[in-house]
Amino acid sequence: MAVTYRLIGSIIPVAIVMLVRALFISVSYFYAHKILYPSLSNDRLVNFVKMILCPPVAIRAADLLTLHAMSRFHPVLLANIILGSHNETFTRAVIKNMHYPIRHDLTDPMVLSIVSWHAACEIDACKKISGDGKFCSF
Repeated sequence: MAVTYRLIGSIIPVAIVMLVRALFISVSYFYAHKILYPSLSNDRLVNFVKMILCPPVAIRAADLLTLHAMSRFHPVLLANIILGSHNETFTRAVIKNMHYPIRHDLTDPMVLSIVSWHAACEIDACKKISGDGKFCSF
């Protein structure tokens, strides 16, 4: 396209501008990630280098910053906050999946009791979040 439209002379300046912008975005990403996720230094460094070596990766800087933002919270809590009163279907599906989980290939009775205990605790927490277990009647 550069040859067709006689833009050969603009390839190098455009590449330089792309690299400068990618460097600016990379540094901004590095400091923002350091503030938001101080313990994830390996991810920060890997993504920083990717952005410098491949400038189009810098377009995804915001995605990379928000990748782990909601991982600390339970999906039912997030649905309750984001969807408000329209979260019944999602909450019902999550609790149903907890009541009837995919079969675990566990044979040790101690491990099975731990998994069952965790599922029961999670179901109780979801009932509290969803409001007195009103979404738990299947």
